[in-house]
Amino acid sequence: TIYKQIKDKYLYTNGKYSVIVPETLEELVINNTVLRLCMNRNDRYYERISIRESYIFFLRFADKPQTPWYTLEAEPSGTLRQKRGVGDEQRKDLEDAMPFLIEWQKEVAKRLDRSDRRLAGRSKVLRNEHFDELRQTGKTINYGDLRGQRLIDVLERDLMEAETA
Repeated sequence: TIYKQIKDKYLYTNGKYSVIVPETLEELVINNTVLRLCMNRNDRYYERISIRESYIFFLRFADKPQTPWYTLEAEPSGTLRQKRGVGDEQRKDLEDAMPFLIEWQKEVAKRLDRSDRRLAGRSKVLRNEHFDELRQTGKTINYGDLRGQRLIDVLERDLMEAETA
């Protein structure tokens, strides 16, 4: 239900890349299974969606909209918390898409209403509280190429704040 309500605000393409808004829970699960993402091992993402703290979107090539490439965790403002591909990694291929993601953030900012901005403010507060908790606990990543790194360091490197219009 939430994704049906927000689809028009976040769906975007420039002909080369697309941000896809999933339509079903099954689509989320399949995408994250194919990419082997931690989302399938952590209910926290689904909780965040349910309270509109953040959403999960797909970054795909426009000519291959059904093929999983990267998964995005985005706040209502368009701030990107995470950009993760196969195995929760980021490869060099993402660098080419970074200008598109900035373009997407600017487009999203134009589409937001007062309610979205309120949600965005609350989301930022919750993110910062979570980051503080991770700093205190020193939680590390237990798998993949990021194994042994502090989770907070990885998340802070990944964060892409959106400019608000």
